[in-house]
Amino acid sequence: GRQLRYTRQATLAWTGFFIANATLSALLYALAPHAVWSFYASLLTAPLVGLMFVAEHLWRLRVLPPEERPRIADVFRVWRQRTSAKGS
Repeated sequence: GRQLRYTRQATLAWTGFFIANATLSALLYALAPHAVWSFYASLLTAPLVGLMFVAEHLWRLRVLPPEERPRIADVFRVWRQRTSAKGS
């Protein structure tokens, strides 16, 4: 339903973001002065990732009703279960 559609769209959005970020970084590294690439890689990448998290959160609030939104504690619990199961 809605959660599956949201998850697929969010995955595509993050994938596109990281592809665009890597492409831009590579182009700046290859074509721009080192200072420009360094500024982007060192100072802009982390805030851009943060903005992407904020954008995804706002999108989630818009497309999923409250009862279908996972709480961060639920996400963390599932992550812990899965990572501990892989270590077994």
